[in-house]
Amino acid sequence: MFKAELDSGNTTAATELMVNSGGRPLLAVEKYELADDLFRWKSIMSGQPITDTRIDTVSADAHDVSITLDYIRKMSFSTLRRDGSWWITKVTDPQRK
Repeated sequence: MFKAELDSGNTTAATELMVNSGGRPLLAVEKYELADDLFRWKSIMSGQPITDTRIDTVSADAHDVSITLDYIRKMSFSTLRRDGSWWITKVTDPQRK
């Protein structure tokens, strides 16, 4: 869903799929601070197929998900299950210098 929102240019909806590391919904200021990152992630992910997915189970309610876009670019997501739904807590682009 996160990638679909970025593909459609809806960065506001993409932030609604994110929470802080403790599971609290992001504050408006935290969403604002993510704006530049969201536009960068959008440019990286937009139109690129996800060609590989790997999940590392940290705990029953926390997973680290690594994806490969178009066989080339890798990205990682830390996720947390809260209230029966999965939320993104962190996005990492390991190729960013």
